[in-house]
Amino acid sequence: MQYRPLIERHRLLALFLDAFRHFGGEGVDVVGGELQVVDSWRETMRAAHCDLISPSELEATVAKQIRRDRSMAENAMRGTGSAGVIAIVGAAHARRDRGIPRYLTTASSRTVAIVDGRPGVRPETLLPASVDGRPAFDYLWLAPPTDDETVCDRLRRKGLLPARR
Repeated sequence: MQYRPLIERHRLLALFLDAFRHFGGEGVDVVGGELQVVDSWRETMRAAHCDLISPSELEATVAKQIRRDRSMAENAMRGTGSAGVIAIVGAAHARRDRGIPRYLTTASSRTVAIVDGRPGVRPETLLPASVDGRPAFDYLWLAPPTDDETVCDRLRRKGLLPARR
């Protein structure tokens, strides 16, 4: 498939993270409603690091994730005018309740998450718990199921991570 016409026609904007230049170790300003966002990111980052991340690294990582979302939203709004943007990001950054769409102040957005479609599983049960009462995504794209074993479990099974505490 030729992607250039798609990119030109829809003015696809690639949102790069400026080589992480301004995502240092500082904290993030928490304003009304943000505490739930911080808590949600903490749980995600703790699980993503197989419960092995130190408290100080966890806080720095959470702050970086939130700053990335804010920065990508600002870049999208600054770079697109009224044309819109398609951002291809990980599901955590696409979440309406805590990701990039939360910080899009001048644009509407639609979010899509690609999730494992399991026979007999209702799609709405695949949504993560929301931090603000709204669904985390507007649409779910049900993909063929993948392995049930998590990366952390696979590393533990191979002896590359310590057993669960």
